[in-house]
Amino acid sequence: MNDRVAAVAFADNKNNHIITGIADNLKKIYDKPPIPPIERTFLQELSLPDVLGRGMIADMISEGWRINVATEIQKGSQADFAVRGTLSSVNAL
Repeated sequence: MNDRVAAVAFADNKNNHIITGIADNLKKIYDKPPIPPIERTFLQELSLPDVLGRGMIADMISEGWRINVATEIQKGSQADFAVRGTLSSVNAL
């Protein structure tokens, strides 16, 4: 059910500013300029093991001018998030 909530929240690219806001707040930590606007966000297909085994809610790719942002949404915290985040970014590329 949670993956459907994420799908509705980002349907028709109406809430792309949420992803931009998250990325901009992260960039502020390193005193970097804001990212360009996100033009399109879409959810990648999740398998049953993703949802049940890893507790995934959504795996999203957001695209803009010269930028791609990969976002993974989970119900609970998990170990090895840095490795998984890197793999998600590589998949987006």
